[in-house]
Formats: sequence, C-alpha cells, structure tokens
Amino acid sequence: MGDAMPPGRPLGGLKVAPCALGTLVVLLIFLFDRRFGSFLGDEGYLWYGVQRVLIGEVPVRDFMSYEIGRYYLSAGVLGLFHDHGILALRASLALWAVLGLSLAVSLVAKAWNERRWPWLLMPAVLIGIWMAPRHKIFDIVISIVLVAVVARVIARPCTRRWFWLGIATGAAALIGQNHGAYALVISALVFLVLLVDCRRDVNWIRDPAAWAAGVVIGYLPVICFALFVPGYAVASIGALKFILIEYKGTNLPIPTPWPWHFSLATFQLQPFAVSLFFLALPACVALGVAWIARRAVQGSVRRHPIFVAAVLVAIPYMNVAFSRADAGHLAQALMPALLMALTWPGVALGNGWRARLLWPSVLALFCIAGAAQIHPRVQYHYGADWQNITIGGDRLKVEADTANFLASVQHARETYGLVHGSVLSVPLTPGLSAALGEKSPLWEIYPLFPRNQSFQKGEIARLMAHPPALVIVSSVQLDGRSDLAYSATHPDIYRYILAHYQPVSVAGARPDLQFYIARDGQTLPTGAGSL
Repeated sequence: MGDAMPPGRPLGGLKVAPCALGTLVVLLIFLFDRRFGSFLGDEGYLWYGVQRVLIGEVPVRDFMSYEIGRYYLSAGVLGLFHDHGILALRASLALWAVLGLSLAVSLVAKAWNERRWPWLLMPAVLIGIWMAPRHKIFDIVISIVLVAVVARVIARPCTRRWFWLGIATGAAALIGQNHGAYALVISALVFLVLLVDCRRDVNWIRDPAAWAAGVVIGYLPVICFALFVPGYAVASIGALKFILIEYKGTNLPIPTPWPWHFSLATFQLQPFAVSLFFLALPACVALGVAWIARRAVQGSVRRHPIFVAAVLVAIPYMNVAFSRADAGHLAQALMPALLMALTWPGVALGNGWRARLLWPSVLALFCIAGAAQIHPRVQYHYGADWQNITIGGDRLKVEADTANFLASVQHARETYGLVHGSVLSVPLTPGLSAALGEKSPLWEIYPLFPRNQSFQKGEIARLMAHPPALVIVSSVQLDGRSDLAYSATHPDIYRYILAHYQPVSVAGARPDLQFYIARDGQTLPTGAGSL
C-alpha cells in the first residue's frame, strides 16, 4: 500500500505513463510560453553564457556565470541543431524539464503504488506549472533528482546506492555551488536518519567511502577544468571568495510577503497565493521533520522512503525560497515540498478518490493561482502594450519596456554611426550582448552586486583594451534601493564612463536609460553585431 514497502524492496525506475504525462505537460507549457517574455535579464544571463561556450569560451574564467554544468548541457543540445537563438535555448530547457517532471510523476506513482495514468494527471499538472522560470529548469530538476536518489538510499541503504547519492551530490555542484552545498547537507541528514533508524544496515566505513568516491566522480568535470584549463581554478576561487567573504551571500534579499502583510483594499489573488506558499513551506517541512523524528525512533522510517527523501531535500532548499522571497525563487525551492505533500503517508496509503483526486486538485488550484505570475504568457494577458519583435530570426512578443529598449539601442547605433561597434549595457540587460551576438566588454555581465576597487580596476582594464562604441547605463534602483544603483555598486567604472564617454540623447528612449558614445578622437574596435 502506498509507498510503505519492505526495507529490501527497491524503488522502480521511470514508467511509460509518467514519461508520457511529463512530456505532454511540458510540451503544452512550452508551446504556451515559448514566444512570450523578455530575454534581457536572468534568461539572457544564461543565453549569453551558452553562446560563449559554443564558440569556445569557458564559464567563470571568461565571463561571469554559474558553474559549468548548465552551460555545457545546453550548448550540447544547441550545437546538435546548429542554432544559438533564444527559442532554441528555450526548447533545450524544455527537454530537461521533461526529464524532471517525468521523474517527479514517477516518484508519486511509486509512492501511491498507482499504475493508472488518469490518476497521475493532476500531480503532473500541479508539479509542471511550477517548473518555471524556464531559465532555472536545471535548478529545479536537480532537486527532483536528489529526492529520487535519497529515496533509494532510504529504501535500501546498500553501498551501490550510497555511491549514486555521492554522484548526485557532485553533479548538483556542477549546476551551482549552492546546490552542491545543499546536497552535502542532505547527505549528512540521510546518514543521521539512518543512524537512528537502522544503524545495523549501514556499513559505516564502506558506505561513506562509496559516497565520497561518488562525490568525486560526480564533480570530476570541475576538477578536470581546475587542473587542465588555464585560469579556471583561479577564477573559481575568486568567485567563491566574493560570495563567502566579500559579499557574504548569494542573492539580493527582499522582505518575505507573509499573508498578514496584505490588505483587503489592495488585495490581489496571485501575490496572496504566493504568500500562502511561503507560510506553508516551512510549516510543512517542520511537520515532516517531526514525523521523521518519531518514526526514526520507532525504526519505521524506511517504510515511506519517498516522503522521507522529499522532507530531507526540502530542508536546505528552503534557503532558495527565502534568499530572495519572490515567486521565481519559491518555484526553485518548491519541488521537494510538493512531492512531500503528494506522498504524505496519510495520502499515499489512501487509494480512494479523496486521496487520488481531491487532494491533488486542491493543491493544483493553489498552484495555478501562485505560479501563474511566473509564466510570461499569463503576464501578457494581464499586461498591456506588448509588442512583436524579431531577434535573429526568432519572432517574439515582449513587454513594451523591452521593445523600447531594443528599438532605442538600434536607433542610437544608426543615429551616431555605431552599427559596427560593440555595445555595453549595464546593469540589468546581459541578454543584449546575446541578442547582438557580441562578446561583452566586461567579465561581469550582470553587475548587480557591489564590487570593491580592485575588481573594478580589472574591469576598467578590459574596457580600455576593448572599448565599446556605445555604453548604456540604466539608472533604475533595483528593489528601490539607492545603494543598488549602478553608480553606487560600481562607482569607479561609472566615473570612468563619464570621463571617457560623452552623453547623447536618443529620441523615444526610456527616461532611465543613459546613452554614451566615445569622446572625439578615441579609437574603437569594430564588430558585426546586429539585432
């Protein structure tokens, strides 16, 4: 019944129904969203990196980036089709979403001991609609993979499964250093739970050794890069030093939108639904931990391996949600909690319509209300004045601000004879260089965080070596904070721009955009980028 199983019974692999449902749901969401939404910000950050990898540059060393995994996996798919456009990138990300959703539905099917595909449709929908933002698919999928491998260890903690948990831990670090840290915490929690629940079934010398060997193998690509790619190790250490020592964080925090912060006078359903998830997430995890603690003492944790795994993975992933408490970051943290809610023993052991249909349907209603705002097609229906544009042959529909920005860049280049010169745009638009097919003049393609003088000096040296023909600085204060304006986070670079470039006006441009061209007499390199 449910996922209550004898300790020796292995967890099965993917089945036809979960794979079919995962493919169908992701395909429908992809077709729904694919041409909608701006690519200039976070999505452009990934798109630019994938483009540079396709021409031989190295993440972290040659441009600001996450760890190498997501770039080479995406570039591998795009390289097969010889297409580096934004729609090709979105299609490649949808392929990884299929893998993640299929695996998630398979876990639910196993927990429910359910082979009838109609009963799995609602779980597929409610998990699938949270598989956004699309540029964060790798972050979402890795959390699902961790639930799967941890569940196998919980069900039967043999040496081989510890080894695969180690591989998953190392592979998580390939996607991002934060995921590697979360996976280490999760592995420690698994050891702790099994120490209490069934210490005699774990070889406390061989199994940790197998896990450690798996970590090394899973992380081997980064190790090889550090050993054999010149400059990569130094750049990685520098990036880690900035996160841990200089900035002491991984994100720009914002206040958590708790439900009691909303007023009836300004009530909106979607933000309120998101606030309920922020309240429910730690509450459900706390209940799950209490359940595990009780069952571990009784020695019965392994009867519900998928639920236990989901709880253990959800614990560190809560950090993602609260590091920047918005719907997009909530989505990146929510998969383990959704799997926990769907495989709760009281739900999994029931085989009637209340467990199989009513509970998932109630969850789906909340999920649709909460996740709607992170889907660009929904934003389009609730927004105004979206416009059609074409980027590199891809036809897209974007917000008016994005269309205005791109039109202003093109108008500035034509007006001041800069069509063949490179463009630097800071701080919110790393996707512009990808749209132009150009190399960014700076290493820091997404300059949101405050930087010290030494770092800025290095960036100025890059500007001097490859001066852009056109510089665009947005005066927008991120999160309404004056200390996060570009002139405050990068004052030395900003002063360099003011000293060596002259401001120009561009008709029709947004008021927050400052345009600069080189002062008379400055020699500039040429390029071939075009929108």
